Amino acid sequence: MAAPDQTLILIADTHIQPHPDDRLDGEDTFANLNAVLDRIASSGIVPDGFIFAGDLANDGEPASYKRFAVAVSKIQNTYGVPVALALGNHDAREPFRTALLTHPPSTERHNEVVTVGPLRIIILDTLVPGRAYGQLGHDQLHWLSVQLGIRAESGTILVMHHPPTHGGVEALNHILLRDTADFHETIYGTDVIGILAGHVHHPTAGMYAGVPVWSGPAVAYSLDPCWPGETFRSITGSGFSIIHIRRRTMVASAVMMPGMQREIAVSPITASLLERWLQPPPV
Repeated sequence: MAAPDQTLILIADTHIQPHPDDRLDGEDTFANLNAVLDRIASSGIVPDGFIFAGDLANDGEPASYKRFAVAVSKIQNTYGVPVALALGNHDAREPFRTALLTHPPSTERHNEVVTVGPLRIIILDTLVPGRAYGQLGHDQLHWLSVQLGIRAESGTILVMHHPPTHGGVEALNHILLRDTADFHETIYGTDVIGILAGHVHHPTAGMYAGVPVWSGPAVAYSLDPCWPGETFRSITGSGFSIIHIRRRTMVASAVMMPGMQREIAVSPITASLLERWLQPPPV
């Protein structure tokens, strides 16, 4: 079989903590990320690019981004390929820019265009500060429309933390992308060949505007899609995705890290929590 046109590595929901002794429900998220990178390095895969689909830090801490920067440097030194970074609801724009990118402080949305050969990757910012759900907003959708007005030779991959499609964990469906109708109108009939996301902490596939959507497994921990009711069941389990592009067709594969899964938390979805989640964006 012919080699893929491009091979990308999608890494989602690292939730890096600010200090080496910090744990997230008992999980050492920085160790999980390093284990994923070591697995990729030992696999023989030759990636053309890396994509991080948001929730880089667990709570937007500057120290978390500085630790995350060590992993980005490791990737760049090992592979010398583009590394695309999206923001999620656990991130914060200003420390992301200053501590990780070493750019001047700004709270503006982080979106950019990254090229991998003839393939275009567009990073979108769905972060709504202080809220768990995501939103693109009129200005960013206009910017996206302008970008998509020029077609890329091998098509376009969109990267965003919050997926536009509902999934198998019902509680999560309250906190996905909000302005889906406007997003649909913006991308329908364009050269977009795939949408890559995170947020849901388990591999999930769907279709949106005639385009495949893939939400990859999380690095930090997994959610159990078989758990009934309005509850999150968090379990150990870490993974990443291999994305192959062949003739403008996106194929995604989930790679779960070896190990036994065990429950680490069960969180009821209460009326007060839903009310807090669904508050309108701050003015």
